[in-house]
Amino acid sequence: MTSDGLREPLTRIVSLTPSRIDRDTRTFKEAASFARHGMESVVVEGVASGVEPERLPFQLHGTGSSIQAEAPAGARVVGARTSVRGAWRKLPRRLTDGVERTLRTPLTIYGYLAAARATADSLPAAELYWLHGYHQFPTAWLAARRRRAPLLYDAHDFYPEVIEGGDGTRIDRAVMRWFYLAIERRCVHSAAEVVTVSDGVADLIARRTGRRPVVVRNCAEVRGMAVDGPDVRTAAGVAPDDFLVVMPGNHKTGMRAVDEAVEAFATLPARAHLAFVGDGYQATAEEVERRGLGDRIHLLPAVAGADVPAFIRTADAVAVLYVPIMSAIEFALPNGFFSAIAAGLPLLWPRNLPEIRRLAQEHDLGVPIEPLEPASIAAAVHDLLEHPDRVAALRANVERARDVLNWEVEERGLLDIVARLTNGRG
Repeated sequence: MTSDGLREPLTRIVSLTPSRIDRDTRTFKEAASFARHGMESVVVEGVASGVEPERLPFQLHGTGSSIQAEAPAGARVVGARTSVRGAWRKLPRRLTDGVERTLRTPLTIYGYLAAARATADSLPAAELYWLHGYHQFPTAWLAARRRRAPLLYDAHDFYPEVIEGGDGTRIDRAVMRWFYLAIERRCVHSAAEVVTVSDGVADLIARRTGRRPVVVRNCAEVRGMAVDGPDVRTAAGVAPDDFLVVMPGNHKTGMRAVDEAVEAFATLPARAHLAFVGDGYQATAEEVERRGLGDRIHLLPAVAGADVPAFIRTADAVAVLYVPIMSAIEFALPNGFFSAIAAGLPLLWPRNLPEIRRLAQEHDLGVPIEPLEPASIAAAVHDLLEHPDRVAALRANVERARDVLNWEVEERGLLDIVARLTNGRG
């Protein structure tokens, strides 16, 4: 309350995501938490989703439009060729090509920063800006500075390992990568607070920048989770008595042991089924067809991130088959891991990922495997197939773990941060 007895106005939090809100489960959950606890929660998308606003628990700013999702790649300056040719129309083509190559990277950086400055004016005023992508840092920083509001950076990953320099020459790519790294570092140092997804990723950020983020794990939301509606077993056409393992999430080559999983299931009994739920499995479909496994290995389209736990609930187990090709994956706690817990399903978990291993061992959530060894995957599935009592015991463990590894528990830390940055207003 104010000194004259009037209620303080609601805290408005503006969340900026580089993605579509229906594909960004972390931004969705956080924005929903803000609204659930009495704040005015507004999300600005980097890519317009087209989601109907009335279906969302928060406001969607600029429905049907989007802000700049990411820094443009080097050598992709819209209009650069036209502007150079227009200015020096009478010069020889070889000379204008040389000018284009020389100016390509400076023009890319200039266009990116100019767009950020223009976009900052269109953001709604807020008491706190919650940034989910370093690409949008200049936009969010300018908006926060103009409104004298704090800026929080929520790092979903350890980005220095994945930042690339776009197209163009080797020099272009090197300069643009340096530029993006500088933007990300400035983002960490300029934010009033930095948040990330796991202790391992927090340690990586701390070693690089000298600043350790607060950890808010990306646990799944179990409140209001559907117990009817679409489900993976029905979608895949798997019989109730067959054993169904599901691997949720889009496929990115090299990050997950997809081929090894297919090879493992080729050796298993006919009642063992595997379902991939997500995009990017075209090559896998061809391999499944070549092996004649189309009746046991099922490739299903992606579902909205928030709907994954409910969709996979009718499976028997979840395979988390990430391969630590970089530190960001080694220390990850992926959505599929928490979706399995929310769905109450035992896990086949990779023993070489320490963040997953720690929680899986602490709560006895499933069976450890070596993802790159098909025999290891097959042995784990076969063990569960032959020991239904073991599956039942693991299910009970997962259900107990769900009481502490869920978004309702995790959001408490989130709300503590908001209270501190906004002086307790809400």
